Amino acid sequence: MVQLLLLVILGGLIVFVVMQAGVVARAGTTLRSSAVGRGLAVLIIGIVLGVAVNRIYSRERSGGKELYLKKEAARFDKYVDKPHPVVPDAVVGLLVVGGSVGAYELVVLGISSLFPGPKRQGAA
Repeated sequence: MVQLLLLVILGGLIVFVVMQAGVVARAGTTLRSSAVGRGLAVLIIGIVLGVAVNRIYSRERSGGKELYLKKEAARFDKYVDKPHPVVPDAVVGLLVVGGSVGAYELVVLGISSLFPGPKRQGAA
């Protein structure tokens, strides 16, 4: 159920990216993404990911080396040892990249609405 929900969210973010690309491709774009908005988005996403990675490492360290190696061996046996077809892996890769770009664009859109730059004019 959680995997289906994540796929729906990633799909929605990909649709958002495609829609934004369509808006940008047209001459009369109304996007207001300033350099400040993009910079703050990268900063916020980087900090959130850094804290998340730190928490994961802390949780793994708390169990000790033996427990970590036991979990890694079980993960290897469950996922890595079995052959994987290329097509599902490629589709998942596209979903992850599209979802990541979509999440980035949503953060930029939110921050740019707080710190609006100069409005872009359509090409004449």
